[in-house]
Formats: sequence, structure tokens, C-alpha cells
Amino acid sequence: MAEYLLRNWLENNNRHDIEVSSCGTNATSDTSSFCMDHIGKLDEMGIDASRHKRTQISKEILARSDIIIAMDESHRDWVREKFNKEVMLYNEICKNEKTSIRINPPGSAGPLSNRLLKVFEYIDKSIPDLVTSIDKIKINL
Repeated sequence: MAEYLLRNWLENNNRHDIEVSSCGTNATSDTSSFCMDHIGKLDEMGIDASRHKRTQISKEILARSDIIIAMDESHRDWVREKFNKEVMLYNEICKNEKTSIRINPPGSAGPLSNRLLKVFEYIDKSIPDLVTSIDKIKINL
């Protein structure tokens, strides 16, 4: 979701200096119990995510990436433990807050579709701040 929202923002703002990809800590996990409302929201925005393929994070991906962004602390900690690599949290880059963006498993804190759409909206609205922060980080690379 974040990958596609960021790609869309970059394209709409004629920014071709940032390459975006996404990967996960458990790209083989079963998603059948999760809703796909975010895919519908992307589609409503004219963003085609139908060919999205889940990709497992790897040493090679980490090596070729300048900036790696974790959405929550468990992902950041997993990368640290498995690859001895420090990565930043989305909110740490975007808002200077060491907080997670987390969509809890089904059955917690209200319907998953509501939680997912709130995260979708949060990410969509925060992308300009994220890009501004990425620009600042790139200067120091």
C-alpha cells in the first residue's frame, strides 16, 4: 500500500529521483484472512496494484537500498536481528516520532477494514512529509 501511494505521489509530482520498492519480513504468510479494501482504494485512485507480488526481504535487497523504511517496531527489530542492519521507522522519518504504523490481526480494535483504511489515509496524507524527509536524508548519504 505504502509503495503504491508513494509511487503515485512521486509520479503526480514529477519526481523521478526516488526509486521505490517494498518487501516484507514474512512474504510467504497467508493473507486470505485479511481484507483487501486497500487494493480497492488504490483502484479508486487510478492506481493499479493488481500485479503486486509479495517479496521477502533479503541481504541483497538491503545492500542495494539507500533508505530502508520499516512500518513498525517488530519489522525494524526483525531486520536488526536477522541482518544486523539498522532501519528507520516510517514515522521516525516522516514525523520524527519513534512510533509504529500497525494494522493489528483480525479481531482486534474494530473491523480490519476500518483500521486498514485509517492507515491507508494516514500514509496517503503523510507522503509529502515523508518525501521532504527523504530529500534531507539523501543529502547526507
